[in-house]
Amino acid sequence: MAIAPLVILVLAAIVLVGLAGLVLLVVGIIRRSAPMWVCGIIGIGLAGLALLAGVGVGLFFGLHARRVTAVHAGPRESGDYVRFADGQATARVQGVEFTVLGPGSGGASSSVRTKSGITVFPPGTSETHEVRLGEVTIVVEKRDSRLTLSVNATDYGPVSRGDSVLINEAREVLINGQRRLP
Repeated sequence: MAIAPLVILVLAAIVLVGLAGLVLLVVGIIRRSAPMWVCGIIGIGLAGLALLAGVGVGLFFGLHARRVTAVHAGPRESGDYVRFADGQATARVQGVEFTVLGPGSGGASSSVRTKSGITVFPPGTSETHEVRLGEVTIVVEKRDSRLTLSVNATDYGPVSRGDSVLINEAREVLINGQRRLP
């Protein structure tokens, strides 16, 4: 988390150089001093180039998301898994167990997107795990070790490692046996 003060400090320095260049440009034009307005143009140009380079680097590292397929392991193993059989679908994502009764057609799939950098607010890393089990889409977002759950684009709030989530045929969400409302 120490990167945010560094980013603010660099941004302040770029703005300061740009403002100094602008002042030199204006004073050079008023006093008709070629060296002053040339220095002003150079200062503004350098600040603009630094700002463009910083935006480019920030976008590359901040918005660069990698997409990977989740690990498919057996339910008795310790990692994440997705399983679709016998009229029900099961999955484990970030230690949270999911069971979908009557998932419908469509099979099962999963993916993970990771975002990190200064464009994620607050700066840090967020992971979005998306699991499709038939007609049900489960999204678990991890940010600063906190997990939040949404089912079919409806937010159901926080979940924790070790929780058991059941989604029944009526698409009601029960967490650890307790019905959770959106």
